[in-house]
Amino acid sequence: MNKEKFYKWTIVGLVVSNLFLAVFLFFRSLPPKRFAPDAPKRIIIERLHFDKNQIAQYESLIQEHRKQIRTKDEEIRKLKNELYSLLPVENNSSKKDSLITLMAEKQKDVEYIHYNHFVDIKKLCKPNQMADYNLLVKEINDIFNRPPKPRK
Repeated sequence: MNKEKFYKWTIVGLVVSNLFLAVFLFFRSLPPKRFAPDAPKRIIIERLHFDKNQIAQYESLIQEHRKQIRTKDEEIRKLKNELYSLLPVENNSSKKDSLITLMAEKQKDVEYIHYNHFVDIKKLCKPNQMADYNLLVKEINDIFNRPPKPRK
């Protein structure tokens, strides 16, 4: 191989590696996809092929579900504040344990609320929608789990 061919291949290699680097940096700098708050609702309506009456009933279920979850979240938040207020106090083991147990019970209630919400959605479905419902519940965790927030 002569010098001229060597230099040509070196230049081609450098250009290709710079292109890969530019593409990598471009895609790395793109903002992460945002989670649309109403995306799960839209997915459920579309996948289950709800009619207007079912959509109205589903909207009502959503409002009640959100109200119940907000209440439990507030109760958990208050318990957490009480728990963390114990940090400066010595010998708080029994109080700490009881607060953590209460928080666990509230979180258990939250999971029951979520579960029962999907039972209520199932009750909205017509017999011809049950196959779609069964497919939907297999993906329910993926639909409702928000992507993690990017670290800064």
